[in-house]
Order: sequence, then C-alpha cells, then structure tokens
Amino acid sequence: MHTKFSWLQEGKNIHAQSWCVDTPVAIVCLIHGMGEHSSRYMHVKDFFNLNGISMYTFDHIGHGVSDGKRGHTPNYNFLLESIEKILTIAIREDMGLPIFLYGHSMGGNVVANYLIRRTPEIAGAILSAPWFTLPFKPPTFKITLAKFMNIIYPSFSDITNLDANAISRDKNVVEAYQKDSLVHNKITPSFFLSCFEAGKWAEDRGEAVRTPTLVLHGTKDRLTSYTSSKEFALSNTLIHFKSYEGLYHELHNEPEKNIVLNDILDFIHTMIHKK
Repeated sequence: MHTKFSWLQEGKNIHAQSWCVDTPVAIVCLIHGMGEHSSRYMHVKDFFNLNGISMYTFDHIGHGVSDGKRGHTPNYNFLLESIEKILTIAIREDMGLPIFLYGHSMGGNVVANYLIRRTPEIAGAILSAPWFTLPFKPPTFKITLAKFMNIIYPSFSDITNLDANAISRDKNVVEAYQKDSLVHNKITPSFFLSCFEAGKWAEDRGEAVRTPTLVLHGTKDRLTSYTSSKEFALSNTLIHFKSYEGLYHELHNEPEKNIVLNDILDFIHTMIHKK
C-alpha cells in the first residue's frame, strides 16, 4: 500500500511516502542523495516489497517536492532530525519489526553520522557509496571561499558541476536523470560545508558505530571516495565492506543492480535471523 504523508520541520513541509506490504518481515528507511529525490528509487521499493520488506522514505529539505530552497539546509542537524522523524513514524506504524536505515551518497553521509551521534536501536544500516570524502581533494581556495560565503551568504546557490555520466554505466539511467524535473544541480555553502565536514568527521569515527552496518562501493566511483568507505569499514568489526569491481556511483542503478540489491537483502536476512 502506497501512502503519501508529510511533516512540518522548522516551518518547512517535508514530503514523505511509504510502501507497506501485508505481512512485512522488516522495514527499510531509505535516505536519498544530493540533488535527487525519493521517487528515483521505485525499482528498489519494488524489490524490497517483493521480498516482504516495507519501505519508508522522504525528500530532503530543498529536494524533490519538499519545501526549501533547492540544495540548501539551514544546518546539518536538520538532516539528522529528518531521519529521526521518518524512523519514529516507521516504528510507530510497524511496532516490533526490525528496522534498517539505507543511505545513498549524501544520504549515506547523514546515516553514518546518525549512527555515531544518535546510536539508534535499529537492526542494521546500509551505506551505499557514502559521501565521507570526495575522490579528489578540492582546491584549498574553494574551501576557503565556501567558508567565507557561509558566513556572509550561507544560502547562496552554486552549481554542483556533477557529471551525470558518472552516476551509472546504464545510459537509460543517465538520460532519465537528466530529464527528471525534480533533479537539481544546486548546492549552497551551508549544505556543502555541513556535509563536507560531517563526512570527514564520521569517517574518522567508524569505531564508534554500534549498529551492524553494510558499506557498499564501486571501484570506479568518481563522485564519492571508495578509499574512504573502505577505511571507515576497516575501523570496526561491526562494519562489513562490499566492493564492486568496475561499478559507478549509483550501485542500485548499475547493470549489475540485481546483484547489489540481493547483497543488501542477504545482509537484512542475516540481521533478522540474529535477533
């Protein structure tokens, strides 16, 4: 059953939706990445539902059909609180079921920080190509400029310069992404710096994770750092790292997506049977 709902967060309407099956074995709360929106994950939802898993998700502030200037957040805590809200709703509606957080890219950044800062009582987490660091070192002057702009004009809109061809080797996925009216290429100093700094902060504190976590990353990812994901996972025996040779950024949208999704399903089943 598909349900659309929303909540008011600091005066902004946050759009959310869920797809619940009749007799679920688990719940996944999916947290999308920068510039995209929750409805890009319909095939992921279908996969989970076919396997008896309900899915909850939402559009970040400034994304999809949620309120807010495109690509802007007032602060990083706003993103953490959105996760708190979707988890609370999922727990309330399906009391007692194992719950998993699944964050992709920037969503993986926020989920990793949520695991460390909030230590939620959930069954597990999946981090897909998480943004801990970028695969290249940004020029120092750009970081300095971003910090200056964050002081004088934190909501100034800039272009992400994201190369759409780097998201997937599937040209149909790239074309759909480029034509999607809800996808945007905007980012503000507030959003960039908060995620940039929080990503590195989380990478350095992997040992603090108390939740069984699966980290997935493709070796040919040009948008987030494969090495950072691997180092994060090596810091803690609760974190398992899964590498995909030759795959790009959106693992769930690669030609090998069924392999990736089944790896996630195996992890979920393993965690369920441990309870």
